Amino acid sequence: MPYIEVLWFPGRDETQKKQLVEEITDSFVKITGCKPSAVEIIFKEILKENSASSGKLINGH
Repeated sequence: MPYIEVLWFPGRDETQKKQLVEEITDSFVKITGCKPSAVEIIFKEILKENSASSGKLINGH
């Protein structure tokens, strides 16, 4: 069973999550041939103060 994690910053609404879940599932089914019921997706919200990019903390500290 495919298990997909989406890591992102907080702020997405229910409509965006629903659309993304549908798109990810459709693409995964199309490419792999698995059943939609096999695709599991979890959203994890990552706080900016716990993130870094290009060697620097994202919150600027």
